[in-house]
Amino acid sequence: MYDISDPEHIGLVDTRHEAQKVAISGDHAFIADGQEGLVSVDVTNPGSPELEHPLYLGDYAYDVTLAGGYAYVAAQIKGLKIVDITDPANPSVISTVDALSRVTDVVHSGHYVFMVDGEEIRVIDVTDRSSPSPAASYDIGDDILDIAISNRYLYLGTSDKGFRILDVSQPDFSKPEEKPWELPCPTA
Repeated sequence: MYDISDPEHIGLVDTRHEAQKVAISGDHAFIADGQEGLVSVDVTNPGSPELEHPLYLGDYAYDVTLAGGYAYVAAQIKGLKIVDITDPANPSVISTVDALSRVTDVVHSGHYVFMVDGEEIRVIDVTDRSSPSPAASYDIGDDILDIAISNRYLYLGTSDKGFRILDVSQPDFSKPEEKPWELPCPTA
């Protein structure tokens, strides 16, 4: 068990905007930093983190996930940005998936990226990261606030329809099995 009642603050770096989401790869933190874009921070020495190179993306960087030397960044109306981070001090966008509405969340699993685009989950095949291709989409009919993936299940938090679980194990994803989870409301 951890006692976080009085944690020791050992490092701080001003990312210049709003550090929305953080992902770690080795000695680097990659931060979806709002209007500043994707920010790379060297955390080799946690007591003295070093801001390396902000990568402006053209819109608000809202979320980031990492896999295999790449960052997948949700950049609102500018879509999904696929960024080569093999040189963390000099990240570079290698491709973009255009947004239909606004991309706000992203998770990676295998050869696929699942991204929230308005009220839709869009599945993108990233086998060839320089030329990603749409694999499927699913309209939830509600604002999607957060997603997570584990094994064959995609977990969704939505604004009006609560918590949902989708079985995304089928390659076509045309009709995912949906398991809505409704919590009982307490009665007065």
